[in-house]
Amino acid sequence: MSTSPRSPPPVDAGDGHEPTADELAAAAAATATAEHPRAALTTDTSQSSNLPLTTSPPNLTFQVPLSVPNAPVPSSGLPSSITGLVGFKLALDGTNFTRWRNYLNLLFARYHAESHVRPGAAVRLSDPAWKDDDNTILLWLFSTITGDLLDIVAPPGSTALTIWTRLHE
Repeated sequence: MSTSPRSPPPVDAGDGHEPTADELAAAAAATATAEHPRAALTTDTSQSSNLPLTTSPPNLTFQVPLSVPNAPVPSSGLPSSITGLVGFKLALDGTNFTRWRNYLNLLFARYHAESHVRPGAAVRLSDPAWKDDDNTILLWLFSTITGDLLDIVAPPGSTALTIWTRLHE
């Protein structure tokens, strides 16, 4: 006894035409045996949890949300947080100032935000998009400087330039 599946016999009407898919399916169904039964396709939903069987593939279109709720996406492309990139805080005693400054300078360059900590930045604060970016950079600074040092260099109403300048004095 052979354990390999049997091929359906070719359907030959004797007139030389190619068999259709329906004819091939009917021939395959006729070759079903007790050893290799074939299920008939039906629209009966009583045994299939109200899901009809069909010969056509399912509709595989997915709805992709245009935005992710509660995910802050600044219009400028600046990340809202850099704590994953700078794994330490600038200490009050300044022992890690050079390393911290180098990290921040690289991030400013990477995100084209150097002008926020350069002279002339205050002139652009009237632009709402510029102000939003400056606030993002303030958050960067706040998250990478110890609280004791922030109390000294970040008075209320500070800009990124204010804090950057006070740290370099």
